[in-house]
Amino acid sequence: MNDEVGKEINLEEMLEFATSFIKSKLDVVEKSWRQNAGAESTAKSASDVVTDFDKQIEKEFYQVAKAKYPEIGFEGEEFAELNEEAEYKWLIDPIDGTKYFARGIPLWCSTLALIGPDMQPLLGLVYIPYAGQMFTAIRDQGAFLNGKKLAAIDAGVAFEDGQIAWDQDIAIGKMPGAMKQVYQKYTQLLQENFYRARLLGSGALSILWCVQGVYQAFASPLRLRSKYVDLAGAQLIASEAGLKSRVTYLGDKHTLGEEQMDVFIGQPRYVEELLRLYRQA
Repeated sequence: MNDEVGKEINLEEMLEFATSFIKSKLDVVEKSWRQNAGAESTAKSASDVVTDFDKQIEKEFYQVAKAKYPEIGFEGEEFAELNEEAEYKWLIDPIDGTKYFARGIPLWCSTLALIGPDMQPLLGLVYIPYAGQMFTAIRDQGAFLNGKKLAAIDAGVAFEDGQIAWDQDIAIGKMPGAMKQVYQKYTQLLQENFYRARLLGSGALSILWCVQGVYQAFASPLRLRSKYVDLAGAQLIASEAGLKSRVTYLGDKHTLGEEQMDVFIGQPRYVEELLRLYRQA
């Protein structure tokens, strides 16, 4: 994308477009989900599932976004053939927490972001239709919940009483040896230095709960780059609400055939402590 196109990007308009699309589609999905106490799912692997709703919404967003913003790239989880690199790119996960969604458990959400040339999000949204909550943010313009300014809650919780949201996208038993050692050591350090570390199963919700004070920080080290679609929108919301965000791109550090990244988000002193412990792992 050339510089002139970059100057023409209207983030407010793009966020309005994205929120309108997601809300209209997910409100319909949520009604069906309630009526049917879940949804039929298909196993992508033993540990990952997808529903027809994921596929339908991802494809529809690609079509309408490409028609309105033809020079903006695209990345989703369900259709590799639709993914398109560009200086500016949409990232979408129509249903984050699909296993819960499929079983009728209200621990899922929809998340979308636009990332820029620096690979960091410029706008983001997370919609939780069954709770009626739309979280939004534009870089340097603050975070909002249903249109009201959102500020992160810091109750001054000591480390020994603190709770960490942990997220991983590869089973430890399937990790290469060096990566497995880091994970095992790091999880041990988290358990020893904080009250508890929990793996919720939705990265976006985990990050939002850091903003709302349920957790003090979120950690997802050595995350696959393709799984960043789950986090980008919530990462920006958390940063704009006052939390610290530390994202590092690592290349294919553990020869998985895909780039990895470290993601740490939370109250500043907690992020610093997470990084200190990570260096020990």
